[in-house]
Amino acid sequence: MNPPEKTTGELFSTQGPLAELIDGYVERYDQLLFADEALRAIKAGQVLLAEAGTGTGKTLAYLAAAVMCGKKVVISTATKTLQDQILERDIPLLRKALSIDISAVLLKGRENYLCLRRFGRYRKQTTLDIGGSAGDSLSHWAVTTETGDRAELTELPEAFDDWGRISATSESCIGQKCTSYDKCFLFKRRKLAQRARIVVVNHHLFFADLAVRAASGGEVLPRYSVVIFDEGHHLEAVSTQYFGTRISSHQFAELVRDAVALWGAPKHIPEPCAVSIDGLERSVQSFWASLTAPEGSRRLKGGLKGEPGKRLIHLEGAITQWLAAMGKAAPAHLDTDGLERRGRSLLADLGLFKEKTVPGEVRWFERRGRIALLTSVPVDVAETLSKLLFKPGLPVIITSATLRVGGDFSYLRSRLGVPEGAGELVAGGSFDYEHNCMVYVPEKFADPNSNEFPQAVADEIERIVGETRGRAFCLFTSYRVLNEAAARLKGRLPYTLLVQGDAPRNKLLDDFRNDTSSVLLGAQSFWEGVDVPGEALSAVIIDRLPFSSPGDPLVEARIEKITSEGHSAFAKYQLPVAAMALRQGFGRLIRRTDDRGIVAILDRRFLERSYGGYFKKSLPKAPITSDFSSIKRFLK
Repeated sequence: MNPPEKTTGELFSTQGPLAELIDGYVERYDQLLFADEALRAIKAGQVLLAEAGTGTGKTLAYLAAAVMCGKKVVISTATKTLQDQILERDIPLLRKALSIDISAVLLKGRENYLCLRRFGRYRKQTTLDIGGSAGDSLSHWAVTTETGDRAELTELPEAFDDWGRISATSESCIGQKCTSYDKCFLFKRRKLAQRARIVVVNHHLFFADLAVRAASGGEVLPRYSVVIFDEGHHLEAVSTQYFGTRISSHQFAELVRDAVALWGAPKHIPEPCAVSIDGLERSVQSFWASLTAPEGSRRLKGGLKGEPGKRLIHLEGAITQWLAAMGKAAPAHLDTDGLERRGRSLLADLGLFKEKTVPGEVRWFERRGRIALLTSVPVDVAETLSKLLFKPGLPVIITSATLRVGGDFSYLRSRLGVPEGAGELVAGGSFDYEHNCMVYVPEKFADPNSNEFPQAVADEIERIVGETRGRAFCLFTSYRVLNEAAARLKGRLPYTLLVQGDAPRNKLLDDFRNDTSSVLLGAQSFWEGVDVPGEALSAVIIDRLPFSSPGDPLVEARIEKITSEGHSAFAKYQLPVAAMALRQGFGRLIRRTDDRGIVAILDRRFLERSYGGYFKKSLPKAPITSDFSSIKRFLK
C-alpha cells in the first residue's frame, strides 16, 4: 500500500474527508498537532512521548500517522476495548476518508486460538466429558469457525477449564510436523499479520515477543519498522512480567493431567509410567503445600530452604523419573514432544528457585484463590528496555491520557529507560475541567489508617449521593474498606447499590449505565478503562490517596534499590505511582464535552501534607473545595 496523497492538515480540516463522514465534525488543534508530531517522529526514527487527554482524538491522530508513513507498524494496547475501536471504527473510517485500502490485523497470544490437533485428541478421549450445551457449542464452533479465536465462543462459560487442553500453547505445538499445519488458525493469522501494514496487539504479546527475541532470536510478531503504544502507562508493569520467571501450581497440575491423558485412559498406562505419574502427582501436591504465605504474598530473599527446599528437590526427581519412564514406554505414534518440553521447562524454572537471588532480582510466593505462584522478576526494567526496545532508528511512540505526573514526563523516562533525545508532546484535550468539574475534600475526616475510616467513608458516600441522586462511582484502594463500606450502605440508600464481587465486572458496568441513579463500589480494576459518559455519572468518590502497599514484594524491592542509590524512594517512586493512579481514577468522570460532576477525595492528606501539591499538579485544573454547600451549588 502506498502512502495516501493527502496531508494530515487536509485530512483533519473542516473541509476535509473526515468532516464529510462525521456528523458535527469539529477541527481539533491538538489532534492535528499530535498527528503531525507522530508522523515527524516516525520519519526521523525518533521516540515520542505524547500525553493526549480524553477528547483529543488521539487514536485517529496516531493512526493517520501510521497510515501516512508507508511503513510496517505495530500498535500495542492494554485493553480489548481499544483494539475493537481501532479495528472496527477508526481504521474503517480512515479507509473511507483516504479512499485507500488499509490492511490491518489483530494478532493475539497463541493461547487464544484453537489447536485442531489437540482438539481432535480431546474429542477422542473417553475419560473426558464434553456433553451438554457447552460441549455442543464447542463441537459445532470448532468445525465452523474461520479464525479459531476463543473470543467467538460467547456461549461457552468464561471459566471453561478445558480451554487450556485444546488451545495452541507453545509447549504442545509441533509446527510444520503437524498434520493440521495448513489449517492451523494461529499460523494462518500470523501469515495475515506478515502481509498486513498495521498489526494490532496487546502489551503482553508485544513484550512476550521482545523477550523471545532477546533470549533466542526467535520471534512471535512479524518484523516491524514502527511501534506505537497506546495506554502506555502500563508498560513498566507488563514488561516486568516478561523479563522474569513465573511458575504456578496450575501448570504442574496440568502436566500431571496431560501425562495421564496422553494414554487415552488410566487403564492404558503402562505400569512404570503409572507409578512415575503417581509419584509426580504426590510430589507436586506436597511441594506446593509446603509453601505458605500470610495474606497476599511473601517475599523470598534467597533460594528455597527447609521443607520447601526438600520438597523442591523431590519434585525435580519425580519429574526426571516420569520423563525417563515416558521416554521408554511411549510408542512412536504417541506425541510426547510437547509434554517432554513442558517437563524440562518446568525443571529449569524450578532450578532458579534453588539458587540465591542475584542483584536486581526480586522473588516472592503468593496464593490467588486455589492457585499458588512463585515469581522472579527484575526490580527495574529501564536498562533492559533501553537496550531492547529503544533501538537507534526505531520510531517508538508512547501515548496515554496519563503519562505525566507532577507536571512532567521525568518519572516515565526514568522507569522505562527512555533515551534523552525523545520528544515530548502534551495535547490537552477539549474538556473544560475548570467549569465542568469540582474537586471536593471533606473539611474534617477520619484518618485513612484508623478504625473509624470505613464508617466515615460510608457516611460521606451517603451524604454525597444524596446530592447527586445516586449516579456515583466509588473507587476504593482496598477490598477491606470496600466491603465494610458496602455492608454499612446496604439498605441505607434509596438507589441501586452495585458492589464489585456481586456480579462480573462488565455486568456491573452495564447495570450502572442503564440504571442512571445507581451507585457502584469498585476497587483496582475499576480505576481505569471504564467509560460511562452522560447522565449515569455525576460523581467519582475516591476513598484515599492510592499509595501502593510498601509490603508488596516488588514495591519493597524497588524502595530498597532507590534508597541504596541515595535517593528518596517516596519522592522518586511511591509518590509518582500514587499520582498516576489518582489521575486514572479522576479520569473516569469527564468523558464527553458536556459531562459535568464532582470528584470527591476522602483523604485530608491531599490538602494538608506537603506532597499534596504534587497531586494537584498531576490533576486537571479544577476548583478545589472543602465546603459541602459548594457541591450543592455546583450541582444545581
